[in-house]
Amino acid sequence: MSIVLAYYLRFNFTLQQEEADFLPFVILVVLAVRALSYFIGKTYAGMVRFTGSRDIIRILFALFFGSVVFVIINFIKLQIDEKFFIPISIIIIDFFITAFVLAFSRLLVKNLYIEFNSPKKERDNVLIYGTGELALITKKTFDRDTKTKYRVVGLVDHHVKVTGNKIDGVKVYHLKDLESVLCSKKIKSFIIAEHNIPGIRKSILLSFVLSKMLKLKPFRMFQPGLMESLI
Repeated sequence: MSIVLAYYLRFNFTLQQEEADFLPFVILVVLAVRALSYFIGKTYAGMVRFTGSRDIIRILFALFFGSVVFVIINFIKLQIDEKFFIPISIIIIDFFITAFVLAFSRLLVKNLYIEFNSPKKERDNVLIYGTGELALITKKTFDRDTKTKYRVVGLVDHHVKVTGNKIDGVKVYHLKDLESVLCSKKIKSFIIAEHNIPGIRKSILLSFVLSKMLKLKPFRMFQPGLMESLI
């Protein structure tokens, strides 16, 4: 349990008798507050095997809400007997431990599910142009389809501030590095998943991708009004 580990880390694995006697009550309060925060944050709503960035944000929100409640309880108890209910340092340690465990376990289950349920045949590497909602929807569509023969290995964007980062587990590459990425990742297919691309940029992008002899295949998003081209 994270709160117990936080206590031991805070006190160098040596609890004073007073802290040890009070710890069971702290555990009960923490469990109650965390359960309430998870219910309010609806962390149970998403399917674990389809965990994405929004699910992680929901978890962090629920944990932050619970930690704020602990701080409020601390303030009230401080006014009563001039003692903290839970030391602030322990609240912080507990937050980071719980966040890491919940996020890591969900992502682990998701990756294991994909690994064991994906067909063993070789799949074509796919690159997606765009980092917005449409691009993420497109990626999730492939991730959730265990029978697909495509695997998304990266996103492409022309904004410098997002390149080099990872979004939903895949790296974002800058548009200027497209040629090297096509070669290094052995890209077979390319998806444009962004609205309102300037005509000149889109024309240059299409011409370049087609010149690399990538497969041309129509791709339909199973969302109302969404349809993009798989190149």
